[in-house]
Amino acid sequence: MDHALIYFAVFGASLAVDLIPFIGPPAWMAMVFFLMKYNLNPWLVLAAGVPGSVLGTARRNWSRPLTAPDAFLKRTLRSPTSVRMKRFARIRIASVLPHPLPVKP
Repeated sequence: MDHALIYFAVFGASLAVDLIPFIGPPAWMAMVFFLMKYNLNPWLVLAAGVPGSVLGTARRNWSRPLTAPDAFLKRTLRSPTSVRMKRFARIRIASVLPHPLPVKP
């Protein structure tokens, strides 16, 4: 199998794992699996897997009710800002914070 296709598989696996709405394996386990199984370059695995993980987390959190990232944004972004800026900040904050428990499907 071509290495370029395997890196796309790393991206897809990281995306799929973070789309799961309940507690499941983290995306780094999928990345380590592909790294060990196919003897890939670790930096390219990270370059392919991290964006997939962030996109999966952002998609899963898109319709989530008001939680910590949104409360943080309401408290810090008091001046009128565009909706796109708030969405971008929400995705960035949600990608670095741990998932709230219990996670609603």
